[in-house]
Amino acid sequence: MKKRVFGFSFFLLVVSSVFAGEMDPFVGTWQVDYKATLEGAVKSPKYDPEKDAKILPVILKKIAETFFLEITDDDVIFTQGERSTAMPYTVKSADKDSVVVSCSVAEKTFTMAFEHRGKKRMGFKSSLTDDMDFYVWEPRRGNGAKK
Repeated sequence: MKKRVFGFSFFLLVVSSVFAGEMDPFVGTWQVDYKATLEGAVKSPKYDPEKDAKILPVILKKIAETFFLEITDDDVIFTQGERSTAMPYTVKSADKDSVVVSCSVAEKTFTMAFEHRGKKRMGFKSSLTDDMDFYVWEPRRGNGAKK
């Protein structure tokens, strides 16, 4: 019995050390990079110039001012205005350019793939929605991410 407990404990230690630090480039507080996000949105297949040309810049400006993403060693925290939602995560895979995590919130489990998008920028994709795919995030001014 002691061998099994030790073996399982050793397995957990090895697994956690393999992914330890994989999220480090993404740990910090992020805000939407308005200009880069608008450029990405215009290139999106969902973009409709007739409907979106006037309203999208206004919406993205508001989001850039009020929506923040904080990544800690244990949680992904979305904050919009006064409301925050924290989601614990588990790293599922990682390579030099991206990290895939599994999150749970409101009894739903989903994945998020964080990726580098140029110097001091990142983005992510979620299995729940593709609405965030074109968003580009930069370290929050006055509260920068580790980069």
